[in-house]
Amino acid sequence: MKFSDCEIDPRIQKGIQKAGYTECTPVQAQSLQYVLQGRDVMIQSQTGTGKTAAYLIPAFHLLLSDERFRNRGMLVISPTRELAEQISAEAALLSSDTNLKIATIIGGVGYEKQITELKDATNLIIGTPGRLIDHVRSQRLDLRSIGI
Repeated sequence: MKFSDCEIDPRIQKGIQKAGYTECTPVQAQSLQYVLQGRDVMIQSQTGTGKTAAYLIPAFHLLLSDERFRNRGMLVISPTRELAEQISAEAALLSSDTNLKIATIIGGVGYEKQITELKDATNLIIGTPGRLIDHVRSQRLDLRSIGI
C-alpha cells in the first residue's frame, strides 16, 4: 500500500514525501486504517519497522482534520530521553508543513524551554515519565487537554 493512496491530510503527505516514505511497511498498513477511524491500536513490532510513523501519521491527520480532536493534544510517553529525541525528530519532519507545535519534555535539561513550550498551545508532547510527572504535579501540564 502506498501512502499516496491513503486519505491523509495533504500537509502530512508533504511530510511523508520529505521523509522519503512511499510504501507503507506492514505495521503501518495494518494500523493506519484503524487509527484514521479514531480507533485505538496497540502495536508491537521489531525495531526499524516503522512503528513511530505508524502512529504519528494518522494521529497528526486526526489532529488536523477531525472535530473530535479540535483543541486537543497528543501525548507520547517514551522510556528514554534518546528515544524521545528520535520521536521528536521524526514528528518534526512529518509535520513540517503543518502548524502543529511539538514539545520534547525530558530530564537532564533545563525546565525553562519546556515551560515555554507547554504554555504555547503545544499539539504534541513527547516526554519521559519522570519529567512529565514533574510538569503535571507543578500544574504546567494538564492531561485533560490530551485527546490522543
